[in-house]
Amino acid sequence: MTEEYDQDGYWAVVSFPVYEISSDISRKTVSYLMNNEKVTQEFTTSSECMRFVNWLNEYNK
Repeated sequence: MTEEYDQDGYWAVVSFPVYEISSDISRKTVSYLMNNEKVTQEFTTSSECMRFVNWLNEYNK
């Protein structure tokens, strides 16, 4: 399943399922494995970072 993320000026296309979701709030990054490749998204604020993590977790069920 492929979904688009489009919030707060950030856009990503994510193919689910993804694995090994991790966030580094101090660096404002989110990393995950998608199609056996590590992907890292960078954000401007920690709240945007957490919104993306929540979105990933919601669609990754």
